[in-house]
Amino acid sequence: MTAFAWEWLAFALRALHVVAAIFWIGAALAFLRLNLTLKATQRDIWRSGDDAYFHIARQTSAPPQRPQIGWFRWEAYVTWLSGLALLAAVYFVDADFYLIDPSIMALTRWQAIGATLAGIFVVQIAYELICKAPLPEAARRALVFATIALAAFVFAHVFAARGAMLILGASLGTIMTANVAHVLAPNQRRMWKALQAGSAPKETRLAASRQRALDNNYLALPTVFLMLSSHSPLAYAEHANWIIALLLVVAGAAIRHFYIARHRGAGDLWWTWALAAAACAGVLALSLWAGTPGPH
Repeated sequence: MTAFAWEWLAFALRALHVVAAIFWIGAALAFLRLNLTLKATQRDIWRSGDDAYFHIARQTSAPPQRPQIGWFRWEAYVTWLSGLALLAAVYFVDADFYLIDPSIMALTRWQAIGATLAGIFVVQIAYELICKAPLPEAARRALVFATIALAAFVFAHVFAARGAMLILGASLGTIMTANVAHVLAPNQRRMWKALQAGSAPKETRLAASRQRALDNNYLALPTVFLMLSSHSPLAYAEHANWIIALLLVVAGAAIRHFYIARHRGAGDLWWTWALAAAACAGVLALSLWAGTPGPH
């Protein structure tokens, strides 16, 4: 009876996690599309609905009433909290199965749990330090990717293959949620208060919000891919899972770059799809190589 109830609990948490993530990621991608398109075209947008038309405009002056702060912040929080609960209910409870592989590193159950939590938050802290450093944007993005690559490599050499992929995905999801909680939503409140007081919002905070919103959009698809990978043995192939993880990050970010450029009015960068296709071909090749018998 206990096992039966626990299975239903895990299913309920997984369903909640997926539904909340759909609402969050969908709203975030749609909002960025609207914002970039409105800035690029400098004109309002009209859209038709089921029974009416919608007039969408962008303004930087104070609205007549207090706007809703953070369109999707609660969806982000529910996604992260349900993901943490799911991590505990499934991966921590069955750590010997999901997280520990003695051939990689002989961990006790509690060591694996501690290393998982520490890894997730170390990646988040490293990302935060990089974002706050006075770096050119290209250098910042390169360092963020290098941090993700290092995390993928370390996780693959500490945890079981299946767990390593999911922990990397949880790390990226934590970065995204922290961006909403600690930068995007607070800066929206500060912007409203500044306009109400008759002063201009600080440009540094607006720039930080733009930066973190873009980062979340670039990380959205890689995070989804990494979360889904735990359900496919070919994706977390033992011999090359950390390289596969990085190729998934590249593919997802390349696809998002295409649409971000299009919404900005910068044209259709078709090379991004070629890069995504090459990354996916690399994933396929590595999974086939890892599945062949013999030493690698």
